[in-house]
Amino acid sequence: MEIETVFGVKWRIPTLYDISLIILIVLILVFILVILKYYMKSREKQAHLYQLLLFKANQLGLTNYQIKILNSIAGLSKNKNPNAIYSNPLFFESSIGKFLVFLNTQNEQVESLNRIYKDIMVIYEKLYHPSKFKKPLENIAELEAGQILYFSIRKTNYYLGKITKIENNYIRIKLFNIERSNKDIAENNEIQVYLWRTGDAEYTFISSITAASKNTIAITVPETYTRGEEVRPPSIGVDLPCIISFNPHLAEDDTDTEEEQKKNIKYDEIEASVIKLNIDEALIMIDQELLYDYEYFLNFELDGFKVKIVTVVMAKKTLKDSNLNYYTLKFKDITDASKEVIHKFIIENLH
Repeated sequence: MEIETVFGVKWRIPTLYDISLIILIVLILVFILVILKYYMKSREKQAHLYQLLLFKANQLGLTNYQIKILNSIAGLSKNKNPNAIYSNPLFFESSIGKFLVFLNTQNEQVESLNRIYKDIMVIYEKLYHPSKFKKPLENIAELEAGQILYFSIRKTNYYLGKITKIENNYIRIKLFNIERSNKDIAENNEIQVYLWRTGDAEYTFISSITAASKNTIAITVPETYTRGEEVRPPSIGVDLPCIISFNPHLAEDDTDTEEEQKKNIKYDEIEASVIKLNIDEALIMIDQELLYDYEYFLNFELDGFKVKIVTVVMAKKTLKDSNLNYYTLKFKDITDASKEVIHKFIIENLH
């Protein structure tokens, strides 16, 4: 059936089928637009969640390389919120096996694998066992359940695991590597174990597998071990009176003559205060100007020991409406005795 419009054009009257078809097409288009909008919103939300993941990782002091590894592991988790990995180690542990399988397919060099396994171990410890300072181990048996470690067999195959129990001179370890990739795990195999403790140091030791079943092994507690590179103690807030004096020794990269450099330099001792201290540098508060590219003696006393360090200015900050200057002094020349006293003082005053 047709009708004639005022313009003389004939227009077919749509049937019920035509109307239904048009409505269906419109509904499909609306549905597609809604789905697309939802997808874009989800992508945007997920991007924000991953930005938060990276921000938190930076706060924990992870390196850029470690952040990339964490990002990959979080991406393998079934949880929609990647930041859940910070509060629940089960999300990390459930994803790490898949990551290690992927890693094994990449034909990485042995040195590269060693570095990646070490970084995974450091990430786990910083996420779930954060600590400013831990007392150094006197015996490997002092390790606690939950400590993550990795080991190598013949220095070619690497495995990652977590200590579940230590008793009767044996360490029981749950492996994160998926079972089918554990073909080299066998009793009496000698292994080299690596572990890292936050606030302490790296440790390595030789042991042997005494029992192996599925993703669990038992190894002997070693009699000897090697304590490697220490974790640097953090800076601590202090209030130490100190004396700053100019060191006539000139910076090597300075092109001025000795006479020009010494112009306007005060040789008098200047009173100041150390307000932050670590084993490599100090933050001081002083009411006079210090110059870059010059060396200064920093003198203060710790527990009756007189410390004298050759320093250089690394950074400066001046507060508004204040005549006080804040300088970060990098230690350039320090005796072993002074370094030991400072290290001991920092450890004893960590809270």
